[in-house]
Amino acid sequence: MPTRTICAHCDPRGSGRCKVCQATGKSGRVGCGACQGTGYCGECYGYGFEPTRMEKISGVFLSVWVICWLGIITGFVSLFFLEYRTVLSISRAGAHFSLALFMTIVVLWILYFVCDHKARAKVERKENWRSLTLLSMLAGSILAICTVLAIVFFVFVAPRIQ
Repeated sequence: MPTRTICAHCDPRGSGRCKVCQATGKSGRVGCGACQGTGYCGECYGYGFEPTRMEKISGVFLSVWVICWLGIITGFVSLFFLEYRTVLSISRAGAHFSLALFMTIVVLWILYFVCDHKARAKVERKENWRSLTLLSMLAGSILAICTVLAIVFFVFVAPRIQ
């Protein structure tokens, strides 16, 4: 098993603290471009070890996937408003079910973001940060898949409900 290299971007080396914030005495300020106000090193994310190549690649893919969530949510909301008027003129039952599905998905997304924010505020970064991030990604991914299935419902099923 290869040994992990200590992060050279921390101050002091391997501590996990942001070098820029430590040098200016503004530990954890919002205006810091290196740590975005967290106070933790932006390279090792506060762990003190340089990330491996696989961790860097997976981090990029996970970031792209989270950005895709925003597109999925935006597409879902805009498609609902376009389809709701059409379905309302065809069938009242289909319109009511579409509205209930829309409200459920929106409430679940709001609940997800609120719970994620509260959990990240309570957890100690050194201990459970990585497991919380993976659990959050799993929950968000399941919710994104449910949102895509709701989009499929709006496009193919809702207009055919009589």
